[in-house]
Amino acid sequence: MLDTLKTDEAGPDVTRGSLMEQYLDIACEQAPVISQILEQYGSLPLKSFLKDLIPKIIRPLQPRADLAEAVFDYAAPLLGAPAAKKASDDILKSPTVLTANHHGVDYFSQSVQGSLLFALAKQLSDHSITTVPIFSCGNIPLDNLTYPLGLLLYHVSDEALSEIPKKLPLFSNKYRRKMVSVSGPFDRAMVQRAMGRIDKMIDDREISSTLSAPLHDIFENDYCSPSVMDLKSYSEQSVVLNNRLFKRMFENSEEAPDIIYLELEKLVYLLLKKDLDDPDSLANRILFHQPLRNSVFEALNQSKACWDMDKLNKRLDADLKDPEAKKSVKGCGTLFFWGINNAGRRVPLYLENGHADPGTLKGLDDRGELFELPYTPQTITEALKENRLLPSLFTSFMVLSFARGVSCVGGYYQCEYLPEMQKKLVHALREHPEYHGFAERVEEVETRSYLSGMQTVMSKIEDNALVPSGPVEILAGGGLSENDIEQIISLNVRDAHLASLTETIPDVAPWTLHGSDWKKHLAQETFRMLSDKIVVK
Repeated sequence: MLDTLKTDEAGPDVTRGSLMEQYLDIACEQAPVISQILEQYGSLPLKSFLKDLIPKIIRPLQPRADLAEAVFDYAAPLLGAPAAKKASDDILKSPTVLTANHHGVDYFSQSVQGSLLFALAKQLSDHSITTVPIFSCGNIPLDNLTYPLGLLLYHVSDEALSEIPKKLPLFSNKYRRKMVSVSGPFDRAMVQRAMGRIDKMIDDREISSTLSAPLHDIFENDYCSPSVMDLKSYSEQSVVLNNRLFKRMFENSEEAPDIIYLELEKLVYLLLKKDLDDPDSLANRILFHQPLRNSVFEALNQSKACWDMDKLNKRLDADLKDPEAKKSVKGCGTLFFWGINNAGRRVPLYLENGHADPGTLKGLDDRGELFELPYTPQTITEALKENRLLPSLFTSFMVLSFARGVSCVGGYYQCEYLPEMQKKLVHALREHPEYHGFAERVEEVETRSYLSGMQTVMSKIEDNALVPSGPVEILAGGGLSENDIEQIISLNVRDAHLASLTETIPDVAPWTLHGSDWKKHLAQETFRMLSDKIVVK
């Protein structure tokens, strides 16, 4: 996560002028990329920003053909061979993917609308592209901010404005800390229980009655479809449901692009299987050529989204049941892979005896139980297949972006850590003359592409408030028309950021949120400032 500086503990105050402007200033301070984007594009229509989002294609270090093959192999059993073949072809034609989202069935309005904007960017760059590759992080718990545990609903009653979004759980709360990547599938009984909660939420005036019909429709016709119910994991169910829900958001669903919403870690596993068998691949060299590996360990030590060698080593001997001991190793990251324990939770790993052949990946879970794995290509491949390991962010970007020249469009955090990863990896490669050619290719990859913190579709509460719209709200409003799309791409970039503050601020500056009415005040001001600019559903 982004290291933040708490500059205003008191937070915004409605008596000091515009709440939206105060929150936008905080967002710019805590996420510098937002400030940079607003300086460059703020007054311009989204169409101008989206046209610049897709970078030129570069010559990669490793061929992209195996990425296209992996996309097909992953998507075909879930979305059908025609859609998978088109996605495979499109990614060779336009090797830019969205990596800002978290895996799970997506109802988080900021990421849903980010996916929509990315789809529009793809089509603006090349009208022949009809698939939208979203490689989403499954290495998150079910109760993450995006709430893969269930559904997020935004169209609430006036008295519930301060409580948006309302949560409609699907999975039992006992699974809340389990990683999405290793979660089992939901079943019909779980869907029936969720459906049973809808009417009560309406009767209790938690959500608008306008959501009843689309929610029942989604549960009955999408969630309970055999093509979803028969799948073996929640990760796979999410691939299918995100594809179906995205199409439903358009008035003319037949003309809507295909969202290819694949779990990043699962796709990386398919690529790593090949890379670990190839002694000349970037992954094989970094993971198993000891001099280079040591340089990488040193260069990226204490970097965001990577590892802290001292803390990882210290964690192996820590009493993790002691809150102070646990706090002292917080932020340790992991070396190349996360272990997954029997409860489906992450285990930070350290490479013990890395000078030996083989070393051992070793770590303690939060209960103090030991995780060990011999550090060989074979054991790593097997453990990835069996969901006992997950690739870290560094490993994921190493095989996808740095090795294959794929531009990964991310959120405000990725725009901080990915360029730093790239810079320090290039430095490590250049310490070894035989890897200077590798360094040149890695350095050419675009790593600063940003698409997050923007929304263009909102829902009206009574006659004085606007709140974000997720897929259920958009469906309840009749779906997106061609005129809506034109209005979306005509909205300026600054207003799109203002419209998303309800979800940006809890992520980048939660300490500024005091009291229970800030969402209500923000929704009312959003109505006054944006109701004649934004698409309202």
